[in-house]
Formats: sequence, structure tokens, C-alpha cells
Amino acid sequence: ASVAKLVLVVTFALELITTLWLASRLHWAYDLQWSDAAWSGLFHAVSAFNNAGFSLYPDSLMRFSSDAWILSPIMAAIIIGGIGFPVLHDLRNRFNHPQRWSLHTKLTLSGTAILLLGGWATLLLFEWSNPGTLGPMAVTDKILSASFASVSARTAGFNAIDIGALTRESWAVHYFLMFVGGGSAGTAGGVKVGTVAILALLVIAEIRGHTDTEAFGRRVGAQAQR
Repeated sequence: ASVAKLVLVVTFALELITTLWLASRLHWAYDLQWSDAAWSGLFHAVSAFNNAGFSLYPDSLMRFSSDAWILSPIMAAIIIGGIGFPVLHDLRNRFNHPQRWSLHTKLTLSGTAILLLGGWATLLLFEWSNPGTLGPMAVTDKILSASFASVSARTAGFNAIDIGALTRESWAVHYFLMFVGGGSAGTAGGVKVGTVAILALLVIAEIRGHTDTEAFGRRVGAQAQR
């Protein structure tokens, strides 16, 4: 019951906040009527939180590639929805005591951070001078668009730059991020961050010749490994 309540509260609250944020921005900055702005805000808030990636615009979100007020709340909704409700439940109960977080929470959060930062850095590297994507943009817009691409590649499916114009290296980065996906019991797809993290730990333990697989000072159980 506690987890079910958390799912309902987080879903409703986050989608409402994102809807209001997007609707306000669309109305005041893009002169949309309140009814149209509200509908667009609601649609994209739900689509982002559920990692669905559907957009009302034919270019997805490319028209907002330099607008952090549009892309930032969508990124936040994607990440929170995709991180998994077990992690959110753990954070709610033990937010001020990270040392008591479950191993699953620590692996998911650390893995998510590594994937997001790694995706952002590699996309910046490979697309910085690409005339079809980040090349013509100002530095701040490049950073924003690369961040959004890294977040959205985790199964959300939106795009603020032309995916067809990416370099092959960036496509490979997208393939990997899409394959991994998000956290367990969340709205993202993929094989899940925790799965990939445990596989990586198993490989590291084998290379080092260790009989036990450990993370954050804890042993990964045989059942989790299997």
C-alpha cells in the first residue's frame, strides 16, 4: 500500500508540476492560447514521465533545442520516471541517510549518473563540429542539447537535434544507452541499470581474481548475480 501510494503521489505531482511549467512557458514565450498551451504541456508531461517520447510536433522538440525552460522539466520528468519506484521509495524513507540506502538504490543512482554524464560528454565530443546537429549552435545550446540527447536516449525517444544527422559514433552511444535503459520497476525500458552494473561488477571481480562480487562495501548475493 505504501509503494502504491508513492506511485500515485509521485506520478500525479510530477506530471502536474511539469504540465504547469510547460504550459506557462508555451503561453508566455510562444504566444499559445492557454487551452493549447495546457494541452501541449499535459501531453508532453505525461509522455516524458512515462518515457514514451511522443510529441505533438512533427520535429519532436527540435524547435525548443535552445530553450532550457522547456527541455529541463522534460529531462527531470524522464529521469525521475525512469529511475524506478523502489529507488524513489528508498529515497523517501532514507533521504538524509545515504549510508542506509539499499545496494539497489546505490547501484541505480551511480549507474544512472555515469550513463548520463558519459552520454553527454561523448555526444558533445562527437557532435561539437557536426554542421547537421550541434555545430551551428552557441556553446550553451550545445551543452543543453547534448544533455537532452543523453537523457532522452535512455528509452524516452524525444529528440531536440536531428537524429538522422548524428555521426556513427553518436549512433553507437545511443544504441548503448537505449539498450541499458533505466531503473527497475520504473517507466523506462532497456535491460536496466542494475543488471548492467552487476554484470560489470562480476567482470571486475573475475579480472581481479576475487571470489566475491562487492559494491559499496557490500557483497552482491548469488541470487542477484544469477
